[in-house]
Amino acid sequence: MIRLINGMFLYLLVGIFLISSCVEDEETDDGGSSVTGDFKIYTSDTLVFVGQSITFIDSSTNVAEREWSFEGGSKSSSKLSEETLIYEEAGEFKTAIRVNFNNGDVASDTLLITVRDFVDAEFENDLTDIEQTDYVQFNDISIGEVDKWEWTFEGGTPSTSNERNPKIQYFDIGVYDVKLKVTRTVDGMTDTYELTDLISVTELVLKADFDVDNYNFLNSGMVQFTNTSRGDEDQYLWTFEGGSITSSTDENPVVSYGSPGQYDVTLKVTRSVDGETDTYEANNFIVVYEAAPGGLVNSSGGDFENSSLASDVITMPNCRVFNYGSSDDLGKVYIEREGVSYLGSQGSKSFSLAEDAEAKRSYSGSNHLRIINEDDDRSDIEVYQASGAGLQMDHTYQVSLRVRVNSSGLNAGNGDPATFECFINGVTTVENMNNAWAAIITPKPFNEFEVDKWEVFTYQFTVTAAAPNVNAFPVLRIRGEVDVLIDDVYVTDITVP
Repeated sequence: MIRLINGMFLYLLVGIFLISSCVEDEETDDGGSSVTGDFKIYTSDTLVFVGQSITFIDSSTNVAEREWSFEGGSKSSSKLSEETLIYEEAGEFKTAIRVNFNNGDVASDTLLITVRDFVDAEFENDLTDIEQTDYVQFNDISIGEVDKWEWTFEGGTPSTSNERNPKIQYFDIGVYDVKLKVTRTVDGMTDTYELTDLISVTELVLKADFDVDNYNFLNSGMVQFTNTSRGDEDQYLWTFEGGSITSSTDENPVVSYGSPGQYDVTLKVTRSVDGETDTYEANNFIVVYEAAPGGLVNSSGGDFENSSLASDVITMPNCRVFNYGSSDDLGKVYIEREGVSYLGSQGSKSFSLAEDAEAKRSYSGSNHLRIINEDDDRSDIEVYQASGAGLQMDHTYQVSLRVRVNSSGLNAGNGDPATFECFINGVTTVENMNNAWAAIITPKPFNEFEVDKWEVFTYQFTVTAAAPNVNAFPVLRIRGEVDVLIDDVYVTDITVP
């Protein structure tokens, strides 16, 4: 039999397998004999491929009754002398028969049928359009229990591979074919899968970028800058506003900062082989906070590192409470600690492990807040003063925080952009500070933030309508559809004495 599969002619040798036995005549009490029949079973093959059929024949003689039992076939049993079955799954399956002869004798046997998949070569890859020096991951998804792989990568490095799932790098601009030949060595069956013009390699684009180990501190600090540019750059020109050095040509310089302020950092990289350059400028990137006469009002140090973790529950310090607008709102507030997310409930300072939430690491530290809102939701972050301290009348305060927007929608109500609103709230038996929630200070739409970039956001307010030392605090309201990270929240008394 000849079958065309994947462009190959597959030759199958179909044989007839015979099992034959004879039960001897037995003498009777009167010296005669009781004759039994011959036990003869035929099968067209014991090795087939998925979707093929096998015929079983019982040609035994003097049969009173027979019972076939088929494992894995299109029928499970039969009493007929001939049956044809199809096997839809690969594996090894037993076929058993029991024959009762007219004289009461019994014969039985079992056949082992092997069913194999046809070999069908196929693969998948994670990228098709890449730049020079990029890698492409190839994964074999062939069927048929193959155990040998022969890859050919036009333009790739290496150009061939016998691994099942190789990772290949491309250096030269062009469009390239990929071919995979697979083999099942037990029977030598092979198949080949080839895709032409699969990988497109374009010129490597030079992109300047860097990372830091810290970007904010009180009074003074030191920053390790690490070049993370791509594009075979080999020359570096750094510019540091406010730093101990104003420029550097090192790849990874260290810079000290000693004066309060917000400072720009610029990195220009050059690829000397062709003179290509690129520049990355981070505005207000380094922040040096000044411990003003009033000092820090919130004693947590401005970040979220002071939280404690026990039994998959994070407990926040007393300076923060998180509230959602109403029971209908779907806003969520997370503490993301060392790459793991913990979800807080309404008004709670405890955050339980959120198994289904993907943490968004910030490069500013191991912990930060993450707020996720649906359309027109709101999440309130209440920044309390330190224990025993209060926001005092006629004092001026500055709230400073780091913000990174992962994504932002445009529905904060009536189709307006999602916003970051800053309130001052006070609780007193006499009066509310600055008319409680009525005072919205410097609202900022989230679409004014650059996505996936940390930015410093500050605002100031002066207490004008409250008795000294009232329980007053600023509230940061996240309103509308948004996914945002917040870190380094400081409330500083900047009143000039």
